[in-house]
Amino acid sequence: MAASGLKVSQQAKTDNAIGFSTGDKPSKSYSPSTDSERIYGNPDAQFYVIEYSDFECPYCKTHFPQMMDLVDSSSGNIAMVFKHVPVHGQSSRTESLASECAAEQGGNPAFYKMARAIFADTRSDGHGLATPLDKLAENNGLDGQRIIECVNAARPSAKIAEDVKEAARLNIQQTPANIVVHGDKSAMVQGSVNGTGLMQMMAQLAQGGEK
Repeated sequence: MAASGLKVSQQAKTDNAIGFSTGDKPSKSYSPSTDSERIYGNPDAQFYVIEYSDFECPYCKTHFPQMMDLVDSSSGNIAMVFKHVPVHGQSSRTESLASECAAEQGGNPAFYKMARAIFADTRSDGHGLATPLDKLAENNGLDGQRIIECVNAARPSAKIAEDVKEAARLNIQQTPANIVVHGDKSAMVQGSVNGTGLMQMMAQLAQGGEK
């Protein structure tokens, strides 16, 4: 899958340097489809964090498990949605396909289990996984041979391509990039941001900030 000309810098911002996007925003009253979107957490959460990420991005490797932990500790008030921005060549594309192939076997829970395993195992910066993909899948309760067959057939490529197009439309220039959505309000931060920074964004939106 080509990355549609999208080029993304992985140079991280300082953790709490919150910057808002000047590009397009998600639709008002964002309500992702549980059938097609990779949702983690309560689908009826007050806040959604849409994360644009690359499995080979070293900052994403750190950020992704922190986001899952933030959702887990939010008592159902925060959910996340993962979007693919595979810009580190074939390794990124293969890992994006593998995570979506996991979803074919077990839906969003399998996607997030495989995604977390990929981030933990990858050597980052395009160097790929340390563990053979089929073995990594089997270690996480999936059928490794089916994962390989699915990746080789590139069955989820259309979904990944749609994520890439969306990232380009939103002028995503860094990974990870996060859009925080609360009702009809949203704000974006590009580059590394910790849980405290995201909570500050949520508080601002709840108080009537950013449209």
